[in-house]
Amino acid sequence: MVELFSVGPFTIHFFGLMIALGVLAGLWLLKILAVKEQVDYKKIIDIGVMALLGGVIGARLFYIVFYNPEPYITNPVEILMVQQGGLSIHGGLLAGIVTGLLLLKKHGLPIWKTLDIAGPGIILAQAISRIGCDIFGKPISESWFWGITFNNEHLHPVQAYEFLFNYILLGYLIWLFHKKVYHGQVFWHYVISFMFIRGGVELFRINPQILGFFSVSHLLSLVGIIISLAMMNYCRKHNRLSRSSHTLTIKNLVKLTIIIVCLMVVSLIIYYGIHTWI
Repeated sequence: MVELFSVGPFTIHFFGLMIALGVLAGLWLLKILAVKEQVDYKKIIDIGVMALLGGVIGARLFYIVFYNPEPYITNPVEILMVQQGGLSIHGGLLAGIVTGLLLLKKHGLPIWKTLDIAGPGIILAQAISRIGCDIFGKPISESWFWGITFNNEHLHPVQAYEFLFNYILLGYLIWLFHKKVYHGQVFWHYVISFMFIRGGVELFRINPQILGFFSVSHLLSLVGIIISLAMMNYCRKHNRLSRSSHTLTIKNLVKLTIIIVCLMVVSLIIYYGIHTWI
């Protein structure tokens, strides 16, 4: 991992910093949307933090089970060494969603309405966090100027591919938030869209393969899409709204587009800047 600086025995890594900034930005957006929907944002933020912790545990367990079990069977203590890397986004999403659902039910908050509020914040957190990831993709031709040189190889900058598409999805989800016709629509569109993004980016990564280019990650994404389609159909039938709860003016749509473009540009500058610096 890229080390930025040390304070006594503590080392600040670029990935850790981006994760922290991503979480803060996601919680900030969650608060804004919760206020719009007149839902207790303090409870939602508390639940969001717990869902994040549950997601980390799930991400670690999924990585071990589906990607690399052997080292952890011989040395179980390594399971706790999360700071060394080894997380699965699919496991993180599943565990985070389950944790969130249980806590929303416990606190009596409207489940699908609240998940719609959470969707844009989650993808914003993912986008910013991905800037700091140091797992690159497959080798590419030297003629592709956007490639990253790492360990004397010219590689696909899959982190950049992913956070760029995540920002586009963020814009779409905020637009959909103002146009939705049933509770749960925003959240399940988030899950399905991200599964497609993850599946596309996976084509440029090196992961355990099942058949041809079809990898373990593709399989998990496919399962996620199928489950999400079923849940989306359920929400469409049971949570319909008489009308959209908000409106998004042309002026605000232009502002949203500008913000998304600025996020993409700034993120690219940070991403390539840090990897040029090291």
